[in-house]
Amino acid sequence: MIDADAVRSSYEAAIDPAARGAAVHFRRQDDGAAQITVPGQDPWIVTGAKKVKLFERLYMAHRDREGGVKLAVLKTYAGFSQLPQLFGDEWDEVNNRYLYSPRHGHWALCEEPISV
Repeated sequence: MIDADAVRSSYEAAIDPAARGAAVHFRRQDDGAAQITVPGQDPWIVTGAKKVKLFERLYMAHRDREGGVKLAVLKTYAGFSQLPQLFGDEWDEVNNRYLYSPRHGHWALCEEPISV
């Protein structure tokens, strides 16, 4: 038998840091919308299927403690050709706030504020 209070308590303990913005968290709402939370930034609503897939893959890499995802893998997974063009006018808001390039040709979710 599952103890509902124990499950709720565990869930709340796991997402509480993310809700406060102290941890990375990704919540998909549907194929075209999600919310990404990274430390030091307000939660950001991601709209568009390709952007949702991009952040989903970056979140999986973060969760699995990968050091970043190759740009070519992201392009294939999410189906875009150029990262800045995918975001258009939002690129300056997203780059180095929610995602960044830890090394040439790789991208990852920001885990702490980045000074530019």
